[in-house]
Amino acid sequence: MISLSRRINASEYEFLVLVLEFDIRQGWKAYLFNNCAEWLNMKCGIAPGTAREKVRVATALFDLPKTSSAFAEGKLSYSKARALTRVADPYNEEELLEYAIPATASQVEAYSRSLRNAKHRISTDDVNRIHRSRYLSCYNHADAVRSSVPS
Repeated sequence: MISLSRRINASEYEFLVLVLEFDIRQGWKAYLFNNCAEWLNMKCGIAPGTAREKVRVATALFDLPKTSSAFAEGKLSYSKARALTRVADPYNEEELLEYAIPATASQVEAYSRSLRNAKHRISTDDVNRIHRSRYLSCYNHADAVRSSVPS
Protein backbone atom coordinates (compact mmCIF):
# COMPACT_ATOMS: atom_id res chain seq x y z
CA MET A 1 0.00 0.00 0.00
CA ILE A 2 2.85 2.41 0.82
CA SER A 3 4.51 1.82 -2.54
CA LEU A 4 1.21 2.54 -4.31
CA SER A 5 0.89 5.77 -2.32
CA ARG A 6 4.38 6.81 -3.44
CA ARG A 7 3.48 6.07 -7.08
CA ILE A 8 0.30 8.12 -6.72
CA ASN A 9 2.32 11.02 -5.29
CA ALA A 10 4.83 10.78 -8.14
CA SER A 11 1.99 10.67 -10.68
CA GLU A 12 0.39 13.72 -9.10
CA TYR A 13 3.72 15.52 -9.46
CA GLU A 14 3.88 14.51 -13.15
CA PHE A 15 0.35 15.86 -13.59
CA LEU A 16 1.36 19.20 -12.05
CA VAL A 17 4.40 19.41 -14.35
CA LEU A 18 2.03 19.02 -17.30
CA VAL A 19 -0.36 21.58 -15.81
CA LEU A 20 2.48 24.10 -15.50
CA GLU A 21 3.66 23.52 -19.05
CA PHE A 22 0.09 23.78 -20.37
CA ASP A 23 -0.41 27.00 -18.41
CA ILE A 24 2.89 28.54 -19.54
CA ARG A 25 2.06 27.75 -23.17
CA GLN A 26 -1.49 29.00 -22.59
CA GLY A 27 -2.89 25.85 -24.18
CA TRP A 28 -6.24 26.66 -22.59
CA LYS A 29 -6.67 29.67 -24.91
CA ALA A 30 -7.24 27.40 -27.91
CA TYR A 31 -10.37 26.14 -26.13
CA LEU A 32 -11.53 29.72 -25.42
CA PHE A 33 -11.05 29.51 -21.65
CA ASN A 34 -9.91 32.49 -19.58
CA ASN A 35 -7.24 30.55 -17.66
CA CYS A 36 -5.81 27.13 -16.97
CA ALA A 37 -7.97 26.55 -13.88
CA GLU A 38 -11.14 26.97 -15.95
CA TRP A 39 -9.82 24.44 -18.44
CA LEU A 40 -8.98 21.97 -15.65
CA ASN A 41 -12.49 22.42 -14.27
CA MET A 42 -14.22 21.72 -17.55
CA LYS A 43 -11.90 19.19 -19.18
CA CYS A 44 -10.56 17.29 -16.16
CA GLY A 45 -13.57 17.57 -13.85
CA ILE A 46 -11.62 19.36 -11.12
CA ALA A 47 -13.60 21.76 -8.92
CA PRO A 48 -12.78 25.44 -9.64
CA GLY A 49 -11.10 26.14 -6.27
CA THR A 50 -9.09 22.92 -6.45
CA ALA A 51 -8.10 23.69 -10.03
CA ARG A 52 -6.84 27.16 -9.06
CA GLU A 53 -4.86 25.58 -6.21
CA LYS A 54 -3.29 22.99 -8.54
CA VAL A 55 -2.14 25.75 -10.89
CA ARG A 56 -0.74 27.71 -7.93
CA VAL A 57 1.12 24.68 -6.57
CA ALA A 58 2.48 23.77 -10.00
CA THR A 59 3.76 27.31 -10.46
CA ALA A 60 5.31 27.45 -6.98
CA LEU A 61 7.08 24.10 -7.41
CA PHE A 62 8.96 25.55 -10.38
CA ASP A 63 11.04 27.64 -7.94
CA LEU A 64 11.42 24.89 -5.30
CA PRO A 65 13.70 22.22 -6.76
CA LYS A 66 14.17 20.20 -3.56
CA THR A 67 10.46 20.11 -2.84
CA SER A 68 9.82 19.15 -6.47
CA SER A 69 12.35 16.35 -6.25
CA ALA A 70 10.86 14.94 -3.03
CA PHE A 71 7.37 15.13 -4.54
CA ALA A 72 8.52 13.48 -7.80
CA GLU A 73 10.09 10.65 -5.78
CA GLY A 74 6.81 10.16 -3.92
CA LYS A 75 8.24 11.25 -0.55
CA LEU A 76 5.72 14.11 -0.34
CA SER A 77 2.00 13.88 -0.90
CA TYR A 78 0.12 16.57 -2.77
CA SER A 79 -1.32 17.75 0.55
CA LYS A 80 2.14 18.28 2.02
CA ALA A 81 3.46 19.91 -1.16
CA ARG A 82 0.45 22.23 -1.27
CA ALA A 83 1.05 23.35 2.31
CA LEU A 84 4.79 23.82 1.78
CA THR A 85 4.37 25.91 -1.35
CA ARG A 86 2.47 28.49 0.69
CA VAL A 87 5.51 29.28 2.85
CA ALA A 88 8.62 27.79 1.23
CA ASP A 89 11.25 29.80 -0.56
CA PRO A 90 14.78 28.90 -1.70
CA TYR A 91 16.14 29.92 1.72
CA ASN A 92 13.91 27.82 3.99
CA GLU A 93 12.98 25.00 1.61
CA GLU A 94 15.46 22.43 2.93
CA GLU A 95 14.53 23.04 6.56
CA LEU A 96 10.82 22.77 5.77
CA LEU A 97 11.37 19.51 3.89
CA GLU A 98 13.24 17.99 6.82
CA TYR A 99 10.16 18.70 8.92
CA ALA A 100 7.56 17.73 6.31
CA ILE A 101 8.76 14.35 5.06
CA PRO A 102 8.35 12.44 8.36
CA ALA A 103 5.35 14.53 9.53
CA THR A 104 1.68 13.93 8.77
CA ALA A 105 -0.11 16.09 6.22
CA SER A 106 -2.14 17.67 9.03
CA GLN A 107 1.02 18.57 10.92
CA VAL A 108 2.60 20.11 7.81
CA GLU A 109 -0.57 22.09 7.13
CA ALA A 110 -0.71 23.40 10.71
CA TYR A 111 3.00 24.24 10.74
CA SER A 112 2.77 26.05 7.40
CA ARG A 113 -0.27 27.97 8.60
CA SER A 114 1.58 29.04 11.74
CA LEU A 115 4.52 30.28 9.66
CA ARG A 116 2.22 32.17 7.31
CA ASN A 117 0.36 33.74 10.22
CA ALA A 118 3.62 34.70 11.91
CA LYS A 119 4.71 36.58 8.79
CA HIS A 120 1.29 38.22 8.64
CA ARG A 121 1.61 39.44 12.24
CA ILE A 122 5.03 40.93 11.52
CA SER A 123 3.78 42.78 8.47
CA THR A 124 0.66 43.91 10.35
CA ASP A 125 2.85 45.35 13.12
CA ASP A 126 4.86 47.26 10.52
CA VAL A 127 1.74 48.65 8.88
CA ASN A 128 0.29 49.67 12.26
CA ARG A 129 3.55 51.39 13.26
CA ILE A 130 3.62 53.35 10.00
CA HIS A 131 -0.05 54.26 10.40
CA ARG A 132 0.50 55.54 13.98
CA SER A 133 3.41 57.72 12.84
CA ARG A 134 1.20 59.61 10.35
CA TYR A 135 -0.19 62.97 11.37
CA LEU A 136 -1.95 66.05 10.09
CA SER A 137 -1.24 69.49 11.44
CA CYS A 138 -3.26 72.60 10.82
CA TYR A 139 -2.47 76.18 11.72
CA ASN A 140 -4.00 79.58 11.09
CA HIS A 141 -2.28 82.42 9.33
CA ALA A 142 -3.70 85.85 9.01
CA ASP A 143 -4.18 85.37 5.27
CA ALA A 144 -5.51 81.74 5.18
CA VAL A 145 -5.75 78.40 6.86
CA ARG A 146 -2.94 76.07 5.87
CA SER A 147 -2.27 72.46 6.56
CA SER A 148 0.64 70.17 6.02
CA VAL A 149 0.78 66.44 5.60
CA PRO A 150 4.20 64.83 5.76
CA SER A 151 5.05 62.40 3.01
